[in-house]
Amino acid sequence: VGLNENLGREVLELHTLGVGADYTQGDVRELAKVLTGLTYNPRDHRRFRPQVVEPGTETVLGVSYGDGLPEIARALDDLAVHPATARHLARKLATHFAADDPPDALVADLAAVWTDSGGDLRAVSAALVTHPDLAATFRQKARQPFDFVAAALRALGRGAGEILALDRPQVRQYLLVPMQRMGQPFGKARGPDGWPEPAGDWITPQLLSAR
Repeated sequence: VGLNENLGREVLELHTLGVGADYTQGDVRELAKVLTGLTYNPRDHRRFRPQVVEPGTETVLGVSYGDGLPEIARALDDLAVHPATARHLARKLATHFAADDPPDALVADLAAVWTDSGGDLRAVSAALVTHPDLAATFRQKARQPFDFVAAALRALGRGAGEILALDRPQVRQYLLVPMQRMGQPFGKARGPDGWPEPAGDWITPQLLSAR
């Protein structure tokens, strides 16, 4: 069916380096070739089809990769610790938790921790929750519906065991329907870039009434 460049582009633009980073269309195409063979099956999360792998060596951002799952993992590991990834994901975290337009110092500090720790999310999260700029921007964010429901469950003292014990009608009544009414149907983001961050997308008269 031909090469699908979309996955390569989304990995670079959305999940690692970010739009505007120093990569080319050639890098997008080469990464798409590296990723060939990957497929998805809800009952087999490690499914791989070697018969559809693009043979040979591909070069992404100046680094050569071969065939197979280990090489795919190596490519993703390299992208995860790239400086552009550190900056891009540090800004996404700061935007989600601190402010729609987060302080540059907060983003820079999170990116530095990302780089120094090799992309350790625990270290980055610890830096975020203890950063003075987070306290300075307190209450500037609107919780997205998923986070709103999670916070409500915590406030009500509902533990993981109780939540996992809900049957399907209860899950729909207590979790899925409220999220949908608040504008965030579970697992159905409008695009591959996920849900919008600005408060204006979540705090409208209708959606605030649903909350």
